[in-house]
Amino acid sequence: MPVSKPLAMRAPISFRRRARVAIRTWWRRYWWAVLGVTGLFAFFLAVYGAEGSTLARLNTAIRIVPLGFTGAITEPQEPSTALRAARLLAPLVFAYAAYRAVIALFASRVHELRARLAKGHVIVCGLGDQGQALTESLLGRTKVVALEQDPANLAIQRLRDEGVSVLRGDATDPEYLDRAGLPRARCIVALCGPDAVNAQIAANVLSAANREPQSAINAFIHVADPRLYSFLLHHALSSDRPRLEFFNIYERGARSFLNESRDRPDLPDSVLVLGGGQLGIALVSLMARERFEARESRTSTTQTEKLSIQLVDREARARVQLLRDRYSRLDEACVVVPLELDVSAPAFDHLLERSPELSQVDIAFVCFDDDNLTVSTTLNLLDQARGRFPIVARVSHRSAGLAAMLESADSDYAQSAVFRSLSLAQSCRGDVVMEGIRGQLARQVHEEYRRGAPGGAYDVPWGELTDEGRDRNLRHAAAIASQLQHVGYELGPLIDWGASPVVLGTAEIEAMAEIEHGRWAEERRREGWSLGQQRDDDALVHPDLVDWEALPMERQDISRRLVAARPTMLAEVAIQLYRSTTVLAGSADSEPNRMHENAAL
Repeated sequence: MPVSKPLAMRAPISFRRRARVAIRTWWRRYWWAVLGVTGLFAFFLAVYGAEGSTLARLNTAIRIVPLGFTGAITEPQEPSTALRAARLLAPLVFAYAAYRAVIALFASRVHELRARLAKGHVIVCGLGDQGQALTESLLGRTKVVALEQDPANLAIQRLRDEGVSVLRGDATDPEYLDRAGLPRARCIVALCGPDAVNAQIAANVLSAANREPQSAINAFIHVADPRLYSFLLHHALSSDRPRLEFFNIYERGARSFLNESRDRPDLPDSVLVLGGGQLGIALVSLMARERFEARESRTSTTQTEKLSIQLVDREARARVQLLRDRYSRLDEACVVVPLELDVSAPAFDHLLERSPELSQVDIAFVCFDDDNLTVSTTLNLLDQARGRFPIVARVSHRSAGLAAMLESADSDYAQSAVFRSLSLAQSCRGDVVMEGIRGQLARQVHEEYRRGAPGGAYDVPWGELTDEGRDRNLRHAAAIASQLQHVGYELGPLIDWGASPVVLGTAEIEAMAEIEHGRWAEERRREGWSLGQQRDDDALVHPDLVDWEALPMERQDISRRLVAARPTMLAEVAIQLYRSTTVLAGSADSEPNRMHENAAL
């Protein structure tokens, strides 16, 4: 099945298309003003062009404006140009007004009809901050159909005005997915919040794919729980119909938050984190991992000290234990001290005064999901710190104006607070989400191929690859999980910091290289390629379409080198290999399958 090219890989929007989008957006916002001015202009033309007394002219205009005809009025001569223009404009104005009235009256049905007729579109499930940002990033690039359950969400009408077909309904209900045109969609993105809801949407997509064997839909599912992510990772890398991708906006948001919040390349030695939600946990784990890698990269004589992190949350102890359970080497990188405290309680007013261990804090991060809580907590902490350390607070784009006003406050210590309008939605741009793990791994495959490539049309940077070249790399990446499972390995998120990538054995490399070779050959044969002495892309002839044993040694070595580099390539996209307790029949100790490939080529 052909691999659908992700939006991240598509060419940028042309100036002409941007102009058309801008004009359509402007018209959706201001059509009522244009219609009103045109109607008044038609009325003026009718009064100006009619004959007789003022009362007679007004009577003519009143008859013309609604219908465009003078009715019983008898004119002694040919109507003037102004009157003819009024007769033309008036019906157009009222016809368009009637059309808009029908659209407003039957808006839900109209958008449902548009969704049912759509083809090759993107379905966005959930119009929270993240869903809105993703939808807006796709406008002008492709058709978008959105599903939102909350009828009070103000984004529904705004996005409809922008040209998005928004349906009100539960995305976990297969019926609503069908109404959104799931069988004909290019891809679906689930951003509904709870992992269970997003996972149910993924299950519905799988069910729909079974009912529609010809469907080539891709599904991008947000999963926050690393354990669920680990469970679904193998499916994400190996499924072809539909292609499932899983991503975590909190990890991406934490990295952006940290990178934009510090002015120096090294982490401070003591950090205060307020908020133990998904973003706070991701931020702590990211800082701990960076400190661990910094400690590992230095000699014992210049080894950096452990990072001190004070975590303030109502369930701080449980959050810290979760981090320790999740990352076995956390305590080697940092000392995380839980401070169980409700920041909205009066006790928080004296946090710094009653906690001597906070006297050495270098920087504080406030990362609650609630903007009001973030702002009030930051102001309280500002009053306590009095400029002793900088405070970086995360707010959504909706509170950016309030944050700017607070930052500009005229006080001696207000300048020590920085409000970052870092909505997690910034991690939900179409070019970020829709590349997915498989797309990132495909880039790694291509770069590894280029390191030893003998030249040719495919020895170019990723951005210069043809659609065919990208698709071949994506198919190579999709085969990695099952081939590793074949020789006894499973995939999981990279949580064992500092662990060296697994070194594959000679027998394992040989088995996977032969399997990959056969997969590539079978793929080429399905595309119409045949065996020949010299490679000819126009004639679809390739000399490597032979069994593994008959393949020249230098061509075998290309496959072996790519296979041997897989643990490192996976580590680059935060995936770790684990030895499986069971090995599939016919693995490295058995006769390998007769299938092959030498990279994307």
